[in-house]
Amino acid sequence: MKIKQLGSNQVEVVIPGKARVLFSYNTPVAAFIEGRGWVKTNRFYSVTTSKHINKYLQGLEYETVEQSELDELVS
Repeated sequence: MKIKQLGSNQVEVVIPGKARVLFSYNTPVAAFIEGRGWVKTNRFYSVTTSKHINKYLQGLEYETVEQSELDELVS
């Protein structure tokens, strides 16, 4: 597992062969899932977290998924 600091209160965790997951504060909120593509949470957390997600996914096509799906990626 590799952790990359993207900015204040946001990191990307790389899970080899599985996914790249964006955490805003301590919550997984978006990801690139191997064999599936880009996804983001369907849950609203805050204006700041929304900015983190929008910057991370800028210019990409993505699917909106249940928060539980992102939680399962990192559990």
